[in-house]
Amino acid sequence: MSPRSRRLATVSLSAALALALVGQFYFERRREYPWDAVILYALGSVLFLTAVRLAGLGPDAPGAAAAAWQAALGWVRRHPWRVGAATVSAVAVLAVGSRAAQPLTAAEGCFLLGLWAGAVLLFLGATVSWPRAAAWWRSLPARLRASWWEVSAVALVTAVAAAARLVALDRIPYILGGDEASMGREALNVLRGRLTNPFATGWFSHPTLFFYLLAASLRWPGGLVSGLRLVPALAGVLTVPALYLLVRELFGRRVALLAAGYLACYHYAIHYSRLALNNNLDPLFASLGFYALLIGLRTRRPVAFALAGVLLGVGQYFYMGARVVVIIAVAFVAWAAWSEDGSWRAWRGNLLLTVGGFLLAGWPLLLFFARHPRDFAARINQLGIFQSGWLVSEAAKLQRSQLSLLWQQFTRTVLAFHYYPDPAPFYRPGVPLLDSLSAVLFTFGLVYTMASLRQRGSKLMALWFWGVLLFGGVLMENPPSSQRLLLSVVPVSTFVALGLSVLVGAGERIGRWRSFSVWLLLGLAVVVLGQRSLRFYFGPYTSARVYPGLNTEVGHRMGLYLRELGPEYHYFFFGPPRMYAGFPSLLYLAPDVEGEDVYELPGDPGDWERPGKRPVFLFLPERLGELDAVRSWFPGGEVKEFRQDSGALLFVTYVPGEVTGGTQ
Repeated sequence: MSPRSRRLATVSLSAALALALVGQFYFERRREYPWDAVILYALGSVLFLTAVRLAGLGPDAPGAAAAAWQAALGWVRRHPWRVGAATVSAVAVLAVGSRAAQPLTAAEGCFLLGLWAGAVLLFLGATVSWPRAAAWWRSLPARLRASWWEVSAVALVTAVAAAARLVALDRIPYILGGDEASMGREALNVLRGRLTNPFATGWFSHPTLFFYLLAASLRWPGGLVSGLRLVPALAGVLTVPALYLLVRELFGRRVALLAAGYLACYHYAIHYSRLALNNNLDPLFASLGFYALLIGLRTRRPVAFALAGVLLGVGQYFYMGARVVVIIAVAFVAWAAWSEDGSWRAWRGNLLLTVGGFLLAGWPLLLFFARHPRDFAARINQLGIFQSGWLVSEAAKLQRSQLSLLWQQFTRTVLAFHYYPDPAPFYRPGVPLLDSLSAVLFTFGLVYTMASLRQRGSKLMALWFWGVLLFGGVLMENPPSSQRLLLSVVPVSTFVALGLSVLVGAGERIGRWRSFSVWLLLGLAVVVLGQRSLRFYFGPYTSARVYPGLNTEVGHRMGLYLRELGPEYHYFFFGPPRMYAGFPSLLYLAPDVEGEDVYELPGDPGDWERPGKRPVFLFLPERLGELDAVRSWFPGGEVKEFRQDSGALLFVTYVPGEVTGGTQ
């Protein structure tokens, strides 16, 4: 760099940081001027890109794609046994899909699940070059020793992620949410042989395979809460090394380590990893699927293409966000093929393996959706702004144009990380999804990505980020609802890491810093960002007990109480119109205790009698006035009050005669 360029870069970089920080200050402290903040961020971003280019860090033009090294599907023609194995796997999956369309016993459902898994593995085995795989396995220890510092760093980051997601899993969040309990109820149905088909949909049209995983984890010691949350927590832990592999393939080791370190401590990702919901499996399968796809595009190895399709197909069995991943994958491959000369000819044969792997893994569920299209579109029809009629009705109610409402949807979604808090009950941290420092780095990383779209990694991350925001935010009611944007934690963490890396890289060029100083600065930055995020989640947020709400706390405590009383009791719930006996927490925590709602006092005390059951009466505070009447009919019982830590009354129980159980 010339002295003049160094001075200009220094001034531009300093001004960019200052403008971005002031813009974030406006988002947080001058909330009445959000567009001022947007303009400040825009100016800062322009100066940031100017400094980056002056520092010589602008994106390079892509090289020509390597020529195809074999004809399409040549490996199939050379190895007939592979064709046989693939054919057997396809026939097995077709049989699974056909049989799953009929009523099943619990044993048949488990058998079909095993047959499907075996068929998918057989298909993958048919695409493996076994001599190459054996050589890779033999060389693995030596390669790990040669990269010991990298392996150690990833292991350390993964250990931090595990601690943040697995420690005190039964107490943070402090109670089960209603949706967690509903999914737990479905898992119990699997264990009790009531839910017998792993290739269908259950509660709220969610695919049932997730409930089978929860059922297995419920056998974990302390499975009532910790076991129910174990699968999503482990998925959250594994997403961190999966993100490292993906970002390393796209942007190199430095950005990958920064991204993994940030995601390990990111409060948004940690929270959903600690909930027994299927949302958290989307980032894991998407990261692994795209990593396999990128390896395939680079190496032309059939097994990588096949594995990418299988992972994207298996992902369809969890949250509906996985459907967006398929759209992103198709758009990414099309864009890359269009922009990289000769790539389509090199890829098209192997891409058939990706399509085949996707269809093979997803076939039983796709067949179910073909027979039950309402289940496939159920959530979209309920929450989509076009499908539900929200856009038309809201425009008429507010006397506004539909275009202005779409713009409102867009701004609320895009500014979820800077300005607007999460309105949905699943998290509600009361702040945007990024803290101030992370928001600045995220913006720089996003801007750098959008300015570098000729790079393959920028293409993927831009499509991923904007695709999730479009389908999970702009086109859905009540944005920015965090549960629908969870898939964005991968590109968001990448943008934060990319912004930090490029920012420090520019400083390295301008100030001629030593390599040790650069790594020290990057490490300290990740530690600071991680510490801020962890302190927020396990400090103020956890203490505030925002998730999941008052009624759910009542249901959780009441469910534990009834569980301890046991099935010999029958409960009468004085809860309507606020709560009802079918509350999910009651059904999950006390599945063997029967009960019913009481809308008004009966005229005859004999109406309370249930053969072979002892009565227990449960009162919400607003219906305590009816307790005296119950006590007059059943004297000599015991009253218990259940309160929050703050002292606020949750509910009151009355057990006639001798009390045999109960907790407070």
